[in-house]
Amino acid sequence: MNLLTEKSMTCSGAFPLMASNSGEFVFNQPRVHQAVMPAANGISNAHSLARIYALLIGDVNENGNTAACLLSKKTLQLATENVTPPDEHDQALFGLMTKFSRGGFELYGDFFNVLGEDGFGHKDVRCIFSLLNSKNSAIPFFLLLGMGGSLAFASSSRQLAFAYVFNQLDFSTLTTDPRNLQIFKIIDTIIKEKTVS
Repeated sequence: MNLLTEKSMTCSGAFPLMASNSGEFVFNQPRVHQAVMPAANGISNAHSLARIYALLIGDVNENGNTAACLLSKKTLQLATENVTPPDEHDQALFGLMTKFSRGGFELYGDFFNVLGEDGFGHKDVRCIFSLLNSKNSAIPFFLLLGMGGSLAFASSSRQLAFAYVFNQLDFSTLTTDPRNLQIFKIIDTIIKEKTVS
């Protein structure tokens, strides 16, 4: 792991990845769960995370109640506008090519284009998209994929929001988690089928 990646994953050394006394992944410890660390220890369930993403792209009707969209169309457009210079390698994400938006979401229209060009989220999962053979993929979307493998994404044009969360963080999810890959394959298939019919 290069120095910049290690610094970003440990909050500049404030939290070592592994506890010295137990060998446990530090971010699984209750004391870390109780701390307030923006962008480092968000804890949620899949339903709530998907609902937040759904509220970024439109009104949500649930159990007879309607919750209003959190962003105007203009704000959503600005928040998902690519601000990454062309061909820039991400020094914190293992030197991969990434595209980040003004709102801090990672953009994935190039890699999981079944969602279209308005897709957004967080963390690099392009390895998943390349495994999907995305050139044949039918969606713009934004995505959140956390260090532990949890993910959330939304596509305004498809009116789709989705989340999947894990109970524990571990190093194996720094690479493509096979469960995430299966989820993307299924979503890709369903959207292609709906587009054809």
